[in-house]
Amino acid sequence: MSDHLFLETRDVTITGRNVVGRCVPYNETSYLVPSAKGERIRRQAFAESIAQRGTNVFLNLEHDEARTVAKAVRWDDTDDGLVGEFHLRAGELQDRTLEELADGWWPYMSVAFRPLRETRGGDGAVEVVTAKLAHVALVKCPAYDGAEVLAVRNASPTSLLEGLGPRPDIDLTPLPRFW
Repeated sequence: MSDHLFLETRDVTITGRNVVGRCVPYNETSYLVPSAKGERIRRQAFAESIAQRGTNVFLNLEHDEARTVAKAVRWDDTDDGLVGEFHLRAGELQDRTLEELADGWWPYMSVAFRPLRETRGGDGAVEVVTAKLAHVALVKCPAYDGAEVLAVRNASPTSLLEGLGPRPDIDLTPLPRFW
C-alpha cells in the first residue's frame, strides 16, 4: 500500500509548455513498496478520481507541493497506463523545469494516491483496483522498470517563424484625428 509510485515521463512539448507522461503503468509489479510481494495498479484504478477532479490535479517536483509546476489539461486511459498532459505556466521555476526536462533531468513521474479498494493477485502482490489521485510529481528515481522518457520536443516561439523572411516594420504611431 504505497502512497507514491514512480512512473515515466513520455513527452515534453516546450512550445505549448506541456509535459506528457505515463502517470500510471498498468499491471507492472513494483517491489519498491511496503508489500514484500509487490504492488501493481489495475487499469482504470484512477478513473473515478479523475472523473471527479478532472484537470484539477497538479504536477510538482519530488512530491514537494511548494514546488508545484503544472496543472493537468488532459487524461488518456490507454492499455499501457494512464497518460496525463500537464501545462506549465510561465515562471522562473517552471522555465527552469522545462529546461531540465529537455536536458533529461526529470526523466520519470510518480503519483501520490490513497488506495480505496485493493485485492491480492495470484502471486500475492497487492493490486490497486480503485484509488484517489492526490497529485503527480516529476522524479529522478523510478520504481517501475518500464518508466522512461520517450521524447522531448523543444521549439521556441521565434523558431516557428524561421524561414518566413524578415519581420516587416510597422508604424504604430497614432493617426491624427480628421474631424
